[in-house]
Amino acid sequence: MDYASALEYLDSLKGEGIKPRLEHTKFILERLGFRQDFRVIHVAGSKGKGSVSAFANSILCEAGFKTGFYLSPPLQGFVERISVNRRFVSEREVVRLVEDVKPFVEELSFSSLGKPTFFEVVTAMALRYFQIKGVEFAVLEVGMGGCLDSTNVVDSAVSVVTNIELEHTRYLGSMIAQITREKAGIIKPNTTCVTESEDSEVLGILEGICAERNARLVKVGSDVRYGKIKSDSRGQSFGISGGFNYRSLRIKLLGEHQVANAVTAVTAVRAAINISEAKVRSGLIKTKWPGRLEVVSKKPTVLLDGAHTMRGVAALVASLELFEYDKLYIVLGISKDKPMTDITRKLAPLATEVIATKAAVENAGDPRVILGEAVKHTESAVIEDVGEAVRYVRRRARPRDLILITGSLYVVGEARRVWHRKVVL
Repeated sequence: MDYASALEYLDSLKGEGIKPRLEHTKFILERLGFRQDFRVIHVAGSKGKGSVSAFANSILCEAGFKTGFYLSPPLQGFVERISVNRRFVSEREVVRLVEDVKPFVEELSFSSLGKPTFFEVVTAMALRYFQIKGVEFAVLEVGMGGCLDSTNVVDSAVSVVTNIELEHTRYLGSMIAQITREKAGIIKPNTTCVTESEDSEVLGILEGICAERNARLVKVGSDVRYGKIKSDSRGQSFGISGGFNYRSLRIKLLGEHQVANAVTAVTAVRAAINISEAKVRSGLIKTKWPGRLEVVSKKPTVLLDGAHTMRGVAALVASLELFEYDKLYIVLGISKDKPMTDITRKLAPLATEVIATKAAVENAGDPRVILGEAVKHTESAVIEDVGEAVRYVRRRARPRDLILITGSLYVVGEARRVWHRKVVL
């Protein structure tokens, strides 16, 4: 088996769709002889979980811990899903992992449990890889939900629940309370849960669940306070107080929401292990999170941001104030399970022109839905191929203009390839 055939085998499992459950991942791990010899920081939420995970991973790496990081979805390629100390799993290692799990995938397929899904198998591969590499910590980003997400087969030292929005309602429920309970399923008894949510309904549910499980709930914004000092297009500085005090911390990630994400990550890491202020500072400033308010070109400025929820779009709109520009061109592609019309309605009035596009994935939304709303507000067109859409607006834009590519991480990932930029953690 080579790398291409390994990916082809994994892709063949995508036909199983999404099936919230734990049994299949547990089955594969048991057959692999997996044992958890590392501590876990487990991160769930509707928005911000990727950034929180990236900050936590960077801080732990800077502190000298051998750290595994499992994220979903990747921006440009499969290997980005799994890393140890900021180094992605190699193609050769992916092949070996697929060869290891394949017999047990086949065994499952012919059992009463049935065939596993892509995410169940890849999660088992990641955890097995962390065991092989002898990591001391693993930062796991939940794929969807929490309680029945495949990553929830681990025992976590600290769980994080970021912000909660209506999402994946087919699987998680149609009300905030239902989604919160599902995501809070990662909270383990006698551990610590950190949240950055300020929603009273969400906090009430988290408080109740933590009380039931004898878990400590730490609320960013009240138990741990922070204040932004300075923000510009090169980064942000802020201070933290409450339990520990840090002044003038700095991050390169843009957007006011990233300050809250950074504070949440610091709080989670500090709950798991006591590390020096110097390592916290170093970990924060070295954090990279591609595709999130990422500037990839100048004159014109090209900004990539995978804003795919209404909260994310609101944060993006607020962050546009960091940039000076004459005209704004937006390349917009949104997954079909997201609020396509609402997102378009929020962004289109800001733009000189909107180009509706479509990522080359099954879940991509119809760009004609975007066009139908966008034309009510500004000049608009459809160019389905993301690369062609990007090249079109680059020809249109002048040096003092801003090009924004957003709506889906899949769209951002495809657009990023125009610059042949590799993802680096």
